[in-house]
Amino acid sequence: PLFFPSFQVSAPYCFRCDYSEKPETCNYECLQSVEQLLEERHEEIAALIIEPLIMAAGGMIIYGPEYLDRLDTLLKKYDVHLIADEVATGFGRTGNMFAVEASRCRPDFICLSKSITGGTLPLAVTATTDQVYEAFYGDASRTFYHGHTFTAHPLGCATACQVLKILQQEKPLEKARRHLIPEFHNMLENFNDIPWVGEVRKVGVVGALELVKDRHSREDFPSSWQVPRYIYREGLKHGLILRPLGPVLYFFLPLVFPVDDLQKVMENTRNILLSLPDKYPLK
Repeated sequence: PLFFPSFQVSAPYCFRCDYSEKPETCNYECLQSVEQLLEERHEEIAALIIEPLIMAAGGMIIYGPEYLDRLDTLLKKYDVHLIADEVATGFGRTGNMFAVEASRCRPDFICLSKSITGGTLPLAVTATTDQVYEAFYGDASRTFYHGHTFTAHPLGCATACQVLKILQQEKPLEKARRHLIPEFHNMLENFNDIPWVGEVRKVGVVGALELVKDRHSREDFPSSWQVPRYIYREGLKHGLILRPLGPVLYFFLPLVFPVDDLQKVMENTRNILLSLPDKYPLK
């Protein structure tokens, strides 16, 4: 009862595409469902919300910037706002300061949190356009009456200012682009030869391995096998906290993650995945 009705459309999930049998031929036909909905119901729709480049909670679905460009064009055609949820993707995670910078897309709202304080204190920011701001600016009849006890909490804001200063002065993103990100992507490619890794996805310091029982049919592991739980427990034995999202094992690195430590993480993760046939009937 706390939720309000909303529409849902097809996700840009190339590995499990409903429109093409071969992910490499994907032309984002999934946008057809967006266009159809907008054409029929755009007068009822205030905004579309999406995590740019990475649908994190949706299973670490990584998609290209062209999808955002096409989506933005459709939304502008029907005068519907675009809300970019950059809580997980902002502040360098995708290789750009913000994920939308990889595209020509310019959202009407950007939601920011998490890395804005380096993950040390809770703080969130909603940024918007002058047009939206002006709509709420003025006399009391136009004020946006919403707030909470810790709005603009001084300690959280002070921490965010220091994080922004570090990003500007020490340039961890630029350093990660030169060294950490290329090394990370190369290490991820080493998982392609494991038969039960259906797809390797990567962008910036984020990587995802979609695990399947059969790579060719993309058949999932039976839920009764509890493969994610096995991976988690085996990870603890190697000093790792691996937390799969269902069948997807993912890595969400800090920009300053030491490459030597990353090498150990990836080697141990690979050994855990290679041990699956010791417990499950895999070929």
